[in-house]
Amino acid sequence: MYGKLAFRNMKRSIKDYIIYFITLTLAIALMFSFLSIAFSEMVMGLSENMSGLSSVILILSLVVTLIVAFTVSYATKFIVTKRKKEFATYLLLGMEQRTVSNMFCIENALIGILALVIGISFGSLLSQVFTAVIMNIFDEVYSFQLALSWKAVLITFICFIIMYGINTLKMGTSIRKRKIIELIYSSGLNEKVSMGKPIIYILMLVLSVIVTIISILLFKTSISFSDNRAYLYMFSGFLCIALGLLGTYHSLPYLILMAGNHYKHWKYDGANLFLLKQLSSKINSTGKMMGVLAILLTLALCGMSFGLSMGAAYKVNIKAEAPFDIALGLDVAGIENFDEVVQFISKTVPVKDYVDYQLYEDDALPNIDILTLSDYNKLRQQLGLDEKQITDDQFIIHCDTWNNLKPIKEALQNEDSISLGNHTFSSHNSLIFTEPFAQYRINGTFGYAIVLPDFVISELDAYKSRLVVTTMEDAPQSIKGDLNTFVRKEWKAQFLETPKQEERITMTLSVKSWSIANALTALSILSFGGLYLSLIFMILVGTILALQQIFNSSKSQYQYRVIKNMGVGDNEIRKLIFSELLMAFVIPLILPVILVSVVSVFANNFFREFILMEDVIHIYTVITLAVFFILYTIYFIATYSSCKRNIYSFINH
Repeated sequence: MYGKLAFRNMKRSIKDYIIYFITLTLAIALMFSFLSIAFSEMVMGLSENMSGLSSVILILSLVVTLIVAFTVSYATKFIVTKRKKEFATYLLLGMEQRTVSNMFCIENALIGILALVIGISFGSLLSQVFTAVIMNIFDEVYSFQLALSWKAVLITFICFIIMYGINTLKMGTSIRKRKIIELIYSSGLNEKVSMGKPIIYILMLVLSVIVTIISILLFKTSISFSDNRAYLYMFSGFLCIALGLLGTYHSLPYLILMAGNHYKHWKYDGANLFLLKQLSSKINSTGKMMGVLAILLTLALCGMSFGLSMGAAYKVNIKAEAPFDIALGLDVAGIENFDEVVQFISKTVPVKDYVDYQLYEDDALPNIDILTLSDYNKLRQQLGLDEKQITDDQFIIHCDTWNNLKPIKEALQNEDSISLGNHTFSSHNSLIFTEPFAQYRINGTFGYAIVLPDFVISELDAYKSRLVVTTMEDAPQSIKGDLNTFVRKEWKAQFLETPKQEERITMTLSVKSWSIANALTALSILSFGGLYLSLIFMILVGTILALQQIFNSSKSQYQYRVIKNMGVGDNEIRKLIFSELLMAFVIPLILPVILVSVVSVFANNFFREFILMEDVIHIYTVITLAVFFILYTIYFIATYSSCKRNIYSFINH
């Protein structure tokens, strides 16, 4: 009999708490899909550093387990509170507390197992989609193939036991200790409203805003350090954001309530008095909950925006950072030749062509690298680009970084000529070229270089030696490590002039295949890591808000029945339900959205020197907000539907 009762309660629980069930299923599906990627031999074989993605997913899965465990704990408390009278009825009918507790554990276990099975099934499909995305990132052909990763299944099951089983047993134990009188009456009690003076909450709000502004300044300061102080400032920044959000949302509900009571015209307009009463009945818990949710939302939005932005930045930078098959740079002048290096490369991969050349400098052009026209055209030929011609009194500007392009064009409008010794050279916008050219590493220092006619070479100082090799086929990734070892330990470079012994020679080495594979690996780690954790946070916030409002709607049924009996129409009641939910959903997201927008502007300005695509952080911040609002709207609609059904099922019967 008790088994049938538990099964019936399970079916009823799925109907009443569908949001909780869907959230649990989605969390399991996301966890399983990402774990499947972590154990996919196909994905791990894409690059030598792809194991980093596996490590990140495993660590994040542990974090997700703890997050979902918190959600389950909150949800089971909500379920127990919602069903206290039902449990009390069972006890009054003679059922033992142990039996009631066991029945609750069994029905929740059935719900959990159903969510686990559906979650793994859906997660296996989702993993195929994610795998296809990763394979597409690496330009690899992929065909869908349904196969379960048993390692992923095992770890998902262990995480499920941790986040679900323990909480269910804990709540079952709690039911055993409840007295009948407590089960009957505790669910109908409202909070005791405790309010201080308005000046206290105003000062708290002002102080919280100041602390939040300080956090942004701490983040800005942290970037100026390259040692452990940077981490200290960043940690302090995160701490200040958390304190600022908690303080703001702790004071905000009280200020809203006080303002509503102060403006009498608004207070007594329509059913606004009822809204104020609803807010005051749960004001003590509202501020705390909003503060916690705001912190989670901030983490979710910043995490997804940063992950997607940095992932996209890696992909954008690939072509410009490693346009040549193999490039070797030594920051010393006068290397006689690179023949031994080319021969070493040819033992691994056939060499099609190569160019060895010098970068020059001149005191008249500080911090600007100079190329001769012949070397520049040879390099363009390696990339399959057309040759460029200039007269003896002209110079070319090559700039493959968008953030430098605008200042260069503005500078040309003010001054279009340069002087080197007795020579004057001029340029204009048509002599600015922007093809990917490795101008932060091989062919430049600050993202640009100038090209001068060959005859001026005698008046310039060579200060860097470079080698660019074009191969007949893609060089293997492993050649980067082998070549690095050869150049550093085995190659005895010959110099036209012996360099000073005390000088330390800086070496730059890039292999296109290695750079692409590892940049795409970083893209996958950042994008999928940020997406994984952020989606879980968003689901968590939506679930907590939804369950809290559904629970509050159950407590507010009597109040809505009263105003219904007083003559308030159905349309007005629906507006009241909508307004109450809208306030609960909108207020927690105001500051997080503002913060992520401010951080986006700041981060875009700071990282603009390192990202070769304009406004990439802004673009992905907008995408993040769009994904969030879609998900948030779905939760709002589902919550509104459930609350409206709960209230009308009570007031109409």
